[in-house]
Amino acid sequence: MSCFSLRSLTVSTVKVFTLVKAPSTWAQAQAYCRQHYTDLALIENAAENSQVTSVIQSSSWIGLYREPWRWSSNIISSFTNWGSLGDVTGYNCAAENTDHLWSPQNCDQRLPFFCHGGKTQNLYNHAKNKNVTILYI
Repeated sequence: MSCFSLRSLTVSTVKVFTLVKAPSTWAQAQAYCRQHYTDLALIENAAENSQVTSVIQSSSWIGLYREPWRWSSNIISSFTNWGSLGDVTGYNCAAENTDHLWSPQNCDQRLPFFCHGGKTQNLYNHAKNKNVTILYI
């Protein structure tokens, strides 16, 4: 799979996002992220949102789903960036679009996706892969 990684430096820690370009359903994306990283992307503020959207070329899965809307990692974040919600019947997963907005999607749709976290060694190995680009932001 080809991936892009972003590093977001904060005062207390480094947060890494990885874009996986292989189109997958939301559940497949979540399983992949949990196996190779930490989970689907948890976006906690406007700066992280902007960094994520700086590399996408189409809608991409993030770790938000509805039951009610929450992050797949069960972490609570007050940051939201919804576009127009309209009728969300049957749309229980969220994707980030190229306009920097989140939109409800059918979870069976196949989209690229963002993971967050991961072990340093895992990130180093991915960085050596010619299909991976790491952006230091």
